[in-house]
Amino acid sequence: MEEKSILNALCTLLNTWEDRPWDFLPETEGKVPGGVITALSASRQIKRYIDGSYTGQFPFGVSLYTDGASPAGKLAVLGQFESLTDWLSAHLPPDENGKVFTKIRQTTLPAKASVWQDGTEEYRAAFVLEYHVSQ
Repeated sequence: MEEKSILNALCTLLNTWEDRPWDFLPETEGKVPGGVITALSASRQIKRYIDGSYTGQFPFGVSLYTDGASPAGKLAVLGQFESLTDWLSAHLPPDENGKVFTKIRQTTLPAKASVWQDGTEEYRAAFVLEYHVSQ
């Protein structure tokens, strides 16, 4: 299952970010404060080559959780997204099983995604990881 291995590679990568405020978890319900990585859809091939190799994309979301009662917490989360985006532009997961990761780019700005009954707020931004697979 390609998506699961890519998601795990992203989790491992994000947990090497020295400025991370907490550990990132794959596809779980987050804690406050906390961070979660979620697959937004299945990976897809964007280019296929005659030798059977291809270039793929894996869209994923990063969610950060904060206490909604604190305006400072909301601003901190937005600052963490900015720092994360800068860091991701210079870091990639290690190559694995013929997969060479080539770039990560942000596709949506961070925005409030939900507010829970206890006041917890989830902020989410979408990213896409591009990679090349040799056959």
